[in-house]
Amino acid sequence: MHFIKNNNKKHPKVSLVLLDWGVRESFHIFHYLRNQSLPRDQLEIIFIEFYSGIPEALKAQSDMLDKWILLNMPEDCYYHKHLMYNVGIAFSRGKIITVCDSDAMDEETFTQSIVSAFMEQPDIVLHIDQFRNNSKMYYPFKFPTFQQVRGRGCINNVKGKTRGIVETEDLTHSRNYGACMSALRKDLIAIGGADEHIDFLGHICGPYDMTFRLSCMGKKEVWLEDEFTYHTWHPGQGGDNNYIGPLDGKHMSTTSLEALKSRRIQPLKANIGIKALRDHPNLAKIELEKLMVNSESLIHWRNTEKLNEARQRLITSNLVKGSQVSFDDLLLLGEYNGYRLKLKKDEFYGEIIENIPTKGVQKISKPKIIKAKTLKSLQTKIDKFLPTKVLINANRAIERSKKGFLFTHILLKIRTGLGFGFRALRYRDPESLLTFFRKIS
Repeated sequence: MHFIKNNNKKHPKVSLVLLDWGVRESFHIFHYLRNQSLPRDQLEIIFIEFYSGIPEALKAQSDMLDKWILLNMPEDCYYHKHLMYNVGIAFSRGKIITVCDSDAMDEETFTQSIVSAFMEQPDIVLHIDQFRNNSKMYYPFKFPTFQQVRGRGCINNVKGKTRGIVETEDLTHSRNYGACMSALRKDLIAIGGADEHIDFLGHICGPYDMTFRLSCMGKKEVWLEDEFTYHTWHPGQGGDNNYIGPLDGKHMSTTSLEALKSRRIQPLKANIGIKALRDHPNLAKIELEKLMVNSESLIHWRNTEKLNEARQRLITSNLVKGSQVSFDDLLLLGEYNGYRLKLKKDEFYGEIIENIPTKGVQKISKPKIIKAKTLKSLQTKIDKFLPTKVLINANRAIERSKKGFLFTHILLKIRTGLGFGFRALRYRDPESLLTFFRKIS
């Protein structure tokens, strides 16, 4: 780890953490950060590069950086955003930590709105949604106006607000949980910081894993309805050709959703440095630097081909018959009838989430850990410890949810297709017209 810049501001209100892993083509965010209504001495800007690159375009903006940190990770080590979050949390000095999309456009009120929200309600975790424009007309970045980004090519503008703020259903997927999240630094340290589990390697997930665990700790999730960030199209924005951990089909991490369901607060794999900060808040910087990067993790983070191959075998075999999957770290497979299913090396096992008796059903003592060689045999073992009445009701609920999901999926397809068709006719936008035909095909 190397500090190119290390300007310790005395009492900044907000520490803004920006990330790169050798992929940023444009650093236009600093253009917008120069014009913030929040006084500059109250804003700490931290830029973290996973590898060792120093882009010339970033050098030109270096006057805006308070801390510029190179992790100097090996080039064959796959990037892990959560490690960078933890480095930002550890070395920040602001009361509020904000993790923001590093190539976003922000209005002048952006940072002041964050401060104002915490002054009004300090016991929160705060999100700001994002207008996204998928037209390629602004690539390479051409400094469009905010009005232009909300106009032709914008995929989620509903009467001047994002669709995620306007809609009332399926907020988990309609809102951009990865765009901008803010929380008190002390709260982030209390939950163990960002989770460095291997499921979060690469494109999935983002700061919302901390949001979910903060919610489980009792923090209120708040979304601003009059402040937004803006994003224009660039290659690879959807994680194309990136390693992606387990997700629900709509780019939300199933491992994070599992934390929300099970009310888990602490990370599956905690950063040693963040744990040390929780016990020793005044830990010296030189000591903290030694703790932030776990050398054991580097071994697993270099093995993405093996992980991808193993995960694909699990998916294609429908997790039914025993496949000869073998890798060294833990893989979460979701939940089943009160157990969290996991795979380690060649063994499947279930770990009980809660042992709470169901109302109206005689309490049955269930083992905390159940092991098996295949996923199907593990599920069969779990079923043996579940009352028949509960199992029947659970199966009925699953069948109903499948039908509901199919109906919702069809409606979403129709609405999305019509939306792009209307946009194509209204703006005569070839991009939207092509998208319309792809959606209905």
